[in-house]
Amino acid sequence: MGEESNNTPTYNFLDTECRKVNGILLMNKGRKAFKEVPGLYLHYIKGVLLTLTSAVILFFTLYSTLYKMWILPFLDSYLTSITNWSGWLSWIATPVYWLIIVVLWSLLAYISMKLSTAVLGMWIDSLLQKIIRHFRNIPEEPFSMKKIVKIMLAGFKLSIGNMLLSLFFFLLGLFPFIGPFMTFIGLSCSSGFDIKTPYVMLIGEDNPEKYKEFKLRKRRLFKIGYIHGIISLIPVLGWFMLPASLLLQMAGYTYFCEEKWQQKRLTA
Repeated sequence: MGEESNNTPTYNFLDTECRKVNGILLMNKGRKAFKEVPGLYLHYIKGVLLTLTSAVILFFTLYSTLYKMWILPFLDSYLTSITNWSGWLSWIATPVYWLIIVVLWSLLAYISMKLSTAVLGMWIDSLLQKIIRHFRNIPEEPFSMKKIVKIMLAGFKLSIGNMLLSLFFFLLGLFPFIGPFMTFIGLSCSSGFDIKTPYVMLIGEDNPEKYKEFKLRKRRLFKIGYIHGIISLIPVLGWFMLPASLLLQMAGYTYFCEEKWQQKRLTA
């Protein structure tokens, strides 16, 4: 595969020339993209509101069904049985109980955000395409319901796999001391994958081999996703910030890679 295919960056280029990237750099590049690309910031705000709205709906749906009807009664009965068995254990059981509650709420918020971004995959593509067109002359694509369904299915497929990984690291957070640290590492890596994936899928549409290569090489994700990982662990306020943080860094990664690609072409 050559270094240039249909004027599109290759994954080899992304892996070598765009490897020195981190969460702070991506947020700065995202803000730079808002200043330079006409209409991008308004498109971003609309996307944040759409993602947040759908995430809130999903969160309360999961809360009122899965959590309130099944999980909470089980935890309450577990705490009651421990207290009845030995009252002095309540001083240990109660803090653990609330730790589990916070972790579960964080998990519900994270899953809701993941699902909402999968549903809005077509909109995210349109956001990133605005940035790509700022650097490259690519044609506008006509509306296609088939493509929308394809993107949504691909988004759900990725979200399910990544959510299972996130669930594993969330459960590790229940372990004292080392648990929260492992959860932070897992969420950061998972977030880094989420930030990179939409752009790599876009440039790989005409050549699926690019995306196959990307899936096999998930390095340096922690450096990209650690800010989003920190935000994910902040109760309530952080959960509302998740869509804005994720979409900003998606835009920043796209801008960073396209800017690098343009610089390479101009100096070639």
